Amino acid sequence: MYFISLLLCETTFLFVVLEERDNRILMLLPHLLKPINIKKRKRSGTWKPSKLEVAEGFIIHVKAIGELNNELEAKRAKLAGFGLTLQPTPVFVGELNNITAVYVIMPQCYACFNNFPWVNALFLHFKIKHKLHTNSIYRCREQNCARDFCNLNSFKKHLKFKHSSIINSNVAPASKMHNTPASKTHNSALNSNEVSEMVNDGQSNIPFNLSKINIDNCKKLLELQALQFISKLYNSSTLPRSPVHVIEATTELLSGNFVISLKESVLNTLLNKSYDKEDIDKLGQLFEMFQNPFHNLSSEYLRLKAFEKTKSLIQPIQYVIDTKYDTKDQLYKNIDVTAQFIPLSIVFKKFFEMPNTFDIVTKYVDTLKAEPNNITNIMQTSFWQNIQQKYEEKVVFPIYMYYDDYETGNPLGSHSGVHKLGAVYISIGCLPLQYSGLLENIFLALLFHLSDHKEFGTEATFKILIDELLFLETEGIQVNTPNHGNVTIYFVLTLILGDNLGLHSVMGFFESFNSRYFCRFCKVDKTSTHSLIIENKMLPRTLNNYNEDVLSKNLSISGIRKECIFNCLPNFHVVINPSIDVMHDIYEGVCQYDMLHILKYFIFIAKLFFINTLNSRLKLFTYKPEMGNRPPLLSMDFQNKNKLSMSASEVICFVRIFSLVIGDLIPENDEVWKFYLSLRNIIDIVSSKNITSSDICRLECLISEHHHLYITLFNDTLKPKHRHLIHYPSIIQKVGPPANISSMRFESKHRESKLTANITCCRKNITRSLSLKHQLKFCLRLMASKGFDDDIITGPGESNSFSDIVENETFPSSLPEGFSEGYTLKWIQMNGIKYSSNSSLTIIVGSHYLMPVFGIIKKIIINKHSQICILYTVLQTLHFDEHYHAYEVKESKVIKHIEAKQLMSSPCLAFLCRMASGKLYVSSRRAI
Repeated sequence: MYFISLLLCETTFLFVVLEERDNRILMLLPHLLKPINIKKRKRSGTWKPSKLEVAEGFIIHVKAIGELNNELEAKRAKLAGFGLTLQPTPVFVGELNNITAVYVIMPQCYACFNNFPWVNALFLHFKIKHKLHTNSIYRCREQNCARDFCNLNSFKKHLKFKHSSIINSNVAPASKMHNTPASKTHNSALNSNEVSEMVNDGQSNIPFNLSKINIDNCKKLLELQALQFISKLYNSSTLPRSPVHVIEATTELLSGNFVISLKESVLNTLLNKSYDKEDIDKLGQLFEMFQNPFHNLSSEYLRLKAFEKTKSLIQPIQYVIDTKYDTKDQLYKNIDVTAQFIPLSIVFKKFFEMPNTFDIVTKYVDTLKAEPNNITNIMQTSFWQNIQQKYEEKVVFPIYMYYDDYETGNPLGSHSGVHKLGAVYISIGCLPLQYSGLLENIFLALLFHLSDHKEFGTEATFKILIDELLFLETEGIQVNTPNHGNVTIYFVLTLILGDNLGLHSVMGFFESFNSRYFCRFCKVDKTSTHSLIIENKMLPRTLNNYNEDVLSKNLSISGIRKECIFNCLPNFHVVINPSIDVMHDIYEGVCQYDMLHILKYFIFIAKLFFINTLNSRLKLFTYKPEMGNRPPLLSMDFQNKNKLSMSASEVICFVRIFSLVIGDLIPENDEVWKFYLSLRNIIDIVSSKNITSSDICRLECLISEHHHLYITLFNDTLKPKHRHLIHYPSIIQKVGPPANISSMRFESKHRESKLTANITCCRKNITRSLSLKHQLKFCLRLMASKGFDDDIITGPGESNSFSDIVENETFPSSLPEGFSEGYTLKWIQMNGIKYSSNSSLTIIVGSHYLMPVFGIIKKIIINKHSQICILYTVLQTLHFDEHYHAYEVKESKVIKHIEAKQLMSSPCLAFLCRMASGKLYVSSRRAI
């Protein structure tokens, strides 16, 4: 009947315009074709569609636009059952004799809504029109999908695997419909302007054709793409540099054979069609370029030179520490002992010239100056302000130097220690909190063999770095910024960080903590430190007594081996610039001592619970904020060991949850429990990113109380790390929160080099291999112009109106503008912190009457502008329970919202635990 209706309409064909006749002919055409068997992908056998099914697959015809979505969903579902996909299809809207509109299903840009004939054209449009690079944020809007992706590859994979019902490897996704009036069907979305913008000299309105191809522009683009491809291979920590050549050659062989065949076919076809010979020759040149895209990158020498030409690769400089006799083959010849140095002046210049980097840092510095009472950074302290005054109105930033050694081989193997390396990292002390901990913002400065450092000394090893630091402090670097023009920035070495052994070695102190004067902050003898619970203000190390001790050269009465070589810098002295390390002093020191004593007391002396009881509760505890740091179960013989078998992150997690895990088994007013609570209070303060003067005074009292209880309850003496803890209040007042200068992120930086070392067979010049690998990672960042980007990864989602999101709840009375409709997400990860919907993950959203307000995440929503809002169920805070060191809360049905950007700079997560009594407790990861 459908076929007959078309024929009847055709009888009136003389009374309509030509385009209406064309429409009918197109709709009639599939009825004249013989259906073919189609192989099913998901099942065995074939499917032979009827003529009507062939016609419906050729052109979709609906009488009204409102019927279109249902028609498309039905077709997609039917095809998906056979493992097939919906191909790009024209859509006719209207009566058969009056087609009002024609739609074409094709890819569409989410930003500017332009349409494209195939998916690769859309990707090209992203790059040229919107300046998106491989690591930009890409958005999917297929079938009401709301996911964002942090790079192009993950976006492509998502399209391939999640939307296979509407795309395949050759067909673009049907993002939206492009409305093309029937009278303008021939002008559908071929959109060659974006292609012309790349290959023409800016003439985007001229249609793309062979005569307009610019060979030079195409060549530059191809070279850039090839360089980026090679750079991504070098960026992997688990891929050695040697296989890069094999991958490059194999890729070129694969594409080259295909291009040769394609070239012959295309050029012969064009010759037969009588195209202009000059245009054909030009196309032939393009094919030759694509046939061998890596012809200028055929060796590592050429590749590195190409990176240097783009000014993206800052090569490590090999410098000579000293010379020694080489006893190999009994030749006894003099050879140079070398190490690797990265010129910081060039690194900082490139870093601050990346997009928005300088503006973001200066804006953050201005906010710090506006809040002098709430210390979150060293720049708010009087210590830094004294340095700043010397530079008057100049731009000066603090930098931290971190030193540590690590093993590149098997630490338990027969050759352990032979290839142990010393690494020096530099970080900028005034970066915003959400960026300061990123490994990409920690820069390698020196890399050397630890044995060379011990043999030839600190001065010979670090001299080249000291010269560089002196240049940065006195001369500065000139940075070209888009909003401020040329700016001279000075960098002052403010603190030297590291573990205690590393600090003592580079600062010239005695490296044994059994010596009489082991403390680098004061001159209290070791015997007194066993019982001293307060800081002796009369015996600090000062400039005068330090200089006297250096001149005396008497290690037994001074604890100083030699003068610190960094004292030659104008604004640094080892006595005036003190540094502490919360990771080694507290997490791996005091916490280990304390928790070992606490566990022995409760399990073996008081016998309040068994090891199995503790282990079973640890196993069942909800570690939502710190799933990656959950502590291991205790061994049955832990009491025979000197420390718990836990890393720093695991120990601090164990201490934080301990009160919630076994607090109900401990009687009120237990003295050992009071000791544990004093430790918790200390950790809350030293782990906080914000510290006030009242916090510092409270910390001093807590440390004194803690040390007194440690001595009296366990009949034990204080250890050197307890002594360091006594100095924390005065040092915090000088340098700011200790969490900002912890070794934890720097130790994570070692992992990059360890991974590379583990897959590198040759150890002949391991410092060169690892330092070059580090710089190749930075090279990729410079090529991508990746400054400060919030790392946001969204999970899967679905489209909803907000009236459907929350049922039987009190919905928030107002939402941010632009959130009338949006998508609900299952989870979102922001700067490494993962937030999940409908989970027990608890966030701190504010305060009310001096009590914190907590919320359980209900939904995560995102609108079309990529703004993210978190809906949470408000927890009513009842009071703070000292025994559990947690807030007792009560669930409510009130739902409120908070914008995700408010959680960016300082993620506020907390543990949520329901006790056997039914009470609900929330324990914060830091002081509130």
